[in-house]
Amino acid sequence: MRRSRRGGGLERGDIIVERIRYPSDGLQVTGFIVRPKTMSGRRPVLIWARGGIGNVEQDETQLVQMASWVQRGYIVIGSNFRGSAGSEGRDEFAGADVDDLVALLPLIGRILGEKGAQLYGIGFSRGGTMLLRAAAGRIPFSAIATAGAVTDVQLAIDERPDLGKTLEQMMPDYATERANRFCGRSAVCWPDRITAPVLIAQGGADDSVSVDHSMRLAKALERAKKPYRLMLFGGGNHPMDGFRQSFFDEADRLFRSTFEDD
Repeated sequence: MRRSRRGGGLERGDIIVERIRYPSDGLQVTGFIVRPKTMSGRRPVLIWARGGIGNVEQDETQLVQMASWVQRGYIVIGSNFRGSAGSEGRDEFAGADVDDLVALLPLIGRILGEKGAQLYGIGFSRGGTMLLRAAAGRIPFSAIATAGAVTDVQLAIDERPDLGKTLEQMMPDYATERANRFCGRSAVCWPDRITAPVLIAQGGADDSVSVDHSMRLAKALERAKKPYRLMLFGGGNHPMDGFRQSFFDEADRLFRSTFEDD
C-alpha cells in the first residue's frame, strides 16, 4: 500500500485505508476503515476484531487481508482497542474494551453513510473472544466468524499459567472473574445469548490456544440449539498461516447466506 495525500490514509489500487479516532466510554480510541475510494451502492459492513494483547497495531499483512474483503464487496471497520496504537485507556482482555467494538456503530451510519447496513464480524484469537461478547446482544450481527478464539478463559489459564499472570495484571475485575471461573469473558458459559450464526475456525496444530476451545464452543452452541459451523485445519498454526484464504472463503459463504435483498 502507498500513502495517500489525504491525512493518515493508505491506498491500494482503488481501496483506501483511513485512520480514525472516536469516543468510547469517555476515551479516545483509534481504529481504521478500509473501503473503496468511490462508494456506490449499499455494502455490508465487516467489523474486524484483531488479535493480540497490549499495544498492537494492524500491520501491512492485516491491512492487505482487510482490503481483500473490500474486493469481496464489504466495507471493513475496526478498533485498535483502548491502550493500544495511540488509544487512551488500558487493555482489559475482553472486559470494558468490548465497548470499543460497540462504539463503532455510530460511525457506520455517520461516516460511512451505511445506516441500517447488515453487520458481520470477524475476530482472531482474543479478538474472537471480544467478538463473541459483542454478539451476545450488543451488536446486531447477521453472522460472525472467529479464528483461534479463546472461548474458555479458565481453560486457557489452566493450559498456560503464564497467561494467568498476564491477565491478572490486565483485568481490573480479575478477582471477581476468577471466582466465577472467568465466565464473564467465556462464550462457553452463555451460548444461548449469542444471536448470530457463528463460524468457528482453528488450526489443528495451534500451540497458543488449544483446539478444545473451538470444540467446547461448538458443543455449547449445539446444546443451546444455535447455528454454527466448525472448521478445523489439520496442521494449521495459531495464525492459520496458509489457511487464511480458506477461512475467509468459508466466512464469506456464511455471510452471503444471510444477505437480505435490497
